[in-house]
Amino acid sequence: MSTAYNLKDATLIVTRALPNGSATVNSTSIDAKRTASGVFLADVEVDIQAPAVTTGMLADGSTIIYSLQDSADNSSFAAIQTALITQTGAAGAGAAATSARTKLPSTVRRYIRLSIVKNVAGDATSVSATFQLVF
Repeated sequence: MSTAYNLKDATLIVTRALPNGSATVNSTSIDAKRTASGVFLADVEVDIQAPAVTTGMLADGSTIIYSLQDSADNSSFAAIQTALITQTGAAGAGAAATSARTKLPSTVRRYIRLSIVKNVAGDATSVSATFQLVF
């Protein structure tokens, strides 16, 4: 039986500025082996915080998509959970801040990073998304 303690470690938190224009940015990775001794990765959750974006950063109908990727070697990454958060610009107001929390799959590899895909022009580098491991 797994037990979630809602523990957070400042070294397991990564912040990444959103892209400028239509682009993909990836955060630096978190080394999942740095979790507390005795914690199984399948018991670890990822908490993602997406910032509010204005209409100048995200036009109506445009999206910013947040996904998780993993890697065995911290070099070649593959998607493990896609579209955990999708922010869609609406009513000329951009998109509200939002968050998602999800368990890592049992097949997750050692390094984990956040991938952010923005499909429209507009500079969003003044705001950042955060992801962290919670165990």
